[in-house]
Amino acid sequence: MSDENMRDRLILPVLIPVGALAFVLFLALVMSQVLLNVPGEIATAVAMMTALNLLIAFSVMAAKPDGGRPLMMMLAAIAVVPLVLGGAAASGVVPLPEEEEGAEEGPAAQLAANNLAFNKQELSVPADTVFILEFNNMEAQPHNVSILEAQGSANALFRGEVITGPKVVDYDVNAIAAGEYYFQCDVHPTMSGTVTAAEGEGGEAAAE
Repeated sequence: MSDENMRDRLILPVLIPVGALAFVLFLALVMSQVLLNVPGEIATAVAMMTALNLLIAFSVMAAKPDGGRPLMMMLAAIAVVPLVLGGAAASGVVPLPEEEEGAEEGPAAQLAANNLAFNKQELSVPADTVFILEFNNMEAQPHNVSILEAQGSANALFRGEVITGPKVVDYDVNAIAAGEYYFQCDVHPTMSGTVTAAEGEGGEAAAE
């Protein structure tokens, strides 16, 4: 049996499946590492482009089975282009779009209660927008924060849940119009102060 016949009958039937399996395993390993290290949107795009390229490559190979090694190498290179780009993005070679600053907003105002007193008598909050009021009850006494139109008013613009400390909660306060208002603890009404809602107000310094 000639060397060429031995290669065609014995070696190639083994090498081709083994080589294909090794290539698939390598491709799966590389793809998993790429997809785990890029944002979700890019991971989806890389996966879809890779699948599309592989589909095109296998279709061309099926249509031209006698294309030879150059055609196979060219198709394999085209198939892995998305992985190369995804790997470059994961490694930082290709810069990814930065997330917009301020996407995760912190509290617009902070207030603490201790020894039956608030640590502030004045709060500044943004007008006409929903905001977060961080309330830190530092003692075992029950406290809350309510925002009223004025002292003694029965109309509460916001009424926070009463909590027993030590505990920190974030109150989600509905938008209030620009102006000056009154805040108090409903359990201990002597704990009080004024709230100023103004356009373009930013967050306050952390409560001490």
